[in-house]
Amino acid sequence: MNCKPGIPGAGPGQFSNPTSIAVGTAAKGSKAVVYVGDQGNNLVEVFGANGKFQSSLDGSNTPEARFSQLIGVAVDQSNNLWTADGSTDNIDEFDASGKFLQQWTDPFGSTLAITVDSVNGFVYLIRGSQETESFSLTGANETVVDNGVGVALAIDPSSGNLYVDHGGDVTVYDHHGTQVESLSLGATTNSEGLAFHSKGRGKGAGTLYVSDAGNDDVQIFGPPPPGPPFVTSETETPQGTTGAILNASIVPAGHDTTCVFQYVDSATFDASGYTNATTVPCTPADLGSGFTFQQASATIGGLTIGTFYHFHAIATNSAGTTTGADVTFQAGPGDWTPFFRCPVDDPAMLATDGGVTTLALCIASNSTHGSFTIGSNTAITGNTNLQIGVILDETNGNSTVVAPQGGALVADPAQVSVSGITVTATVESAGVPSNFSLLGGIQTGIPIITLPIKIHLTGGTPDVGPACFIGTDADPIILMPQNTDLSMATTKFETFDANGQPDPNGPLQLIQVNGAVQGDDVFSVPGASGCGPNGDGSLDAAVDALAGLPSPSGNNHLVLDDASSSIAALADGENGQAFANDWHSVFGASPTTTTTTSTTTTTAPASPSRAFLQ
Repeated sequence: MNCKPGIPGAGPGQFSNPTSIAVGTAAKGSKAVVYVGDQGNNLVEVFGANGKFQSSLDGSNTPEARFSQLIGVAVDQSNNLWTADGSTDNIDEFDASGKFLQQWTDPFGSTLAITVDSVNGFVYLIRGSQETESFSLTGANETVVDNGVGVALAIDPSSGNLYVDHGGDVTVYDHHGTQVESLSLGATTNSEGLAFHSKGRGKGAGTLYVSDAGNDDVQIFGPPPPGPPFVTSETETPQGTTGAILNASIVPAGHDTTCVFQYVDSATFDASGYTNATTVPCTPADLGSGFTFQQASATIGGLTIGTFYHFHAIATNSAGTTTGADVTFQAGPGDWTPFFRCPVDDPAMLATDGGVTTLALCIASNSTHGSFTIGSNTAITGNTNLQIGVILDETNGNSTVVAPQGGALVADPAQVSVSGITVTATVESAGVPSNFSLLGGIQTGIPIITLPIKIHLTGGTPDVGPACFIGTDADPIILMPQNTDLSMATTKFETFDANGQPDPNGPLQLIQVNGAVQGDDVFSVPGASGCGPNGDGSLDAAVDALAGLPSPSGNNHLVLDDASSSIAALADGENGQAFANDWHSVFGASPTTTTTTSTTTTTAPASPSRAFLQ
C-alpha cells in the first residue's frame, strides 16, 4: 500500500480531523477496504487498499438522519461496519455495502471508542469515565470489563480476545471477560491506538501494533519463544441447574499440547486440596502447537445447587506441564445461582406490586475466604454466604429485610488454635439483619448491612460442649461490613429469563459486583456463654481468658476476600407472586419457610431501586 498525506477539506476523500480507522472486505469480492472515521466532517470515508477513494457514509440512512460526532469505527468478523457517535451515543451497524442494519444507544453515554466481536456476540465501548464495557450486539447486558483508563481497543478476530490500551500498558481479556495477559509498554510510552493482526489458529501467531505518541514510533509485539504452555484464564459457564462448562484459554507455546480439568467441592478442597478431585479431559483433546490462545472446555454434571466448587486446568506439552490458578464457582441455574436461599415465599415478599409502591429483591453476598480476628487471635475463614430478601417501599425509601429460615448467614467452620487448644468455630446468625443499603453494595466506606451473629465453638480439650457460644441472640456480635477495596472489582448488569439464562428481553434483572474486599473494624465481642460439658457455663471463664473476652471495639477485625454481591429483581414491574414463580421454576419447591422480618428506615433517596434497576 502506498501511503500519502491526507488532504484537508470537506470534499470526497478529504479529511477534517480523522480519529478512527478500520479495515474490512468489499461487499463483492475479497479486496480490502479501509474505513476512516472523520470526526470533523462526520463522515465514514471508504478507500481501497491502494488509498483510492471509493465512497462515504454520513449516517443519513439511520434513524438519527446523520452522524453528529463520529467518534469511532469498527469492522466485525462478519465484515459489518459499526460506528459510535459521541454526541448522541448511538451505536449503528451497517453491512459491507453501507446498508443500515440496526441502531441502539449506549444508556450511560459519553462513548469514546468501539470494537466488535460478532462471533461471540459482544460490542465493547470505552465510556467517558474511560472504563471499558461490553454489550450484546443489540445493546443489552452491560458489563464492566476493564476499570482502567482506556484510550483504545482492538480485537483478535480469531480468538475474540479484547485488547485494552491504557496509554502505558495493554490488558488482554478473553471473550468471557477474564484477564489473560498484561503488556507493559514502558515508562515513556504514551500509546493512543492499537491494532491486532491475526494469522489464524495454526502455528502462526498474531501481532499487536501499538502507536506510541510519546516516542513517535510503533511498537510491535509478537509471540514468545517455544516452551511450556500458558494457562491464561479459567471460567465457568452454568449448564442447567446441576451442570457446568469449565473453560480455559491456553497457549500451546510452540509444542503439541493437551489438557485436563480437575474439580472438587469446597469442603473436600479445604480438607485435601485437589488430591481427591475429579479429572476430565479437555475438548478439543489436542490444542495444537501454535502461539494463539486456544479455547478448551469440559462439561460436568451432578453438582449440588448452591455448593461451591474449585477447579483448575492442567496443560501439558513436551516442554513441561502448567497448572492454572485455582478458581471457585457456585453451582446453580445461571443468573439465579446466588439466590438459592432467597425467601421469595414470605407473605410480605409475595404482596409486593412490582415497583408501583413496593418492590421485592433477592440479595446475596458471598466471600470465598477471609479472616476473623478477636483481639490477638486470628482464624482463617472459608466460604461465607449471606442471603436475604428486601422489600423496598418506593414512596418513602423504607426497607424491610426478610431472612430465610435457618438464618441469613451460612459459613464454613474454621479451626481456631489458642495456647495449644484447637476448637471448631462456626459463625451463625443471631437475629434478622437490618439497615440494608443499596449504595453500600457498590461504594466503599458505607456499611452494607447490620448483621447480628454469634460464634458456635465445639470440640477442644477439655471439650467445650454442645452449647458454647461467643455472642448470643440476646447479646450478639454486631457486624456492619462495608466494601474496603473495589480496585479489582468488576460490575455486571444483565437481564435474564426465568430459567436463569441471559436474555436482553428477559423479565428479570441482575446487578452483580465481583472481586471486592469487605470488612469491619469497629465491632465489639462479648464474653462466652454455655461453655462446658453440659452447657452449664463451667468453662466460660476459661474460654474468656484464652480468647481475651470480652474484646472492645477497635481490637477486632473482619476481612472478607473475593466478595461478590448480587441483586435480583423483576425488570418488567410484575408482582411478588410472579417473582416467586420464576424462582421456583428453577429451584423447585421452597426449601425453607420464612418467619421473621425486620423493617428499618434507610437514608438513601426514596426510590433507590429504580435508579439501579433501570
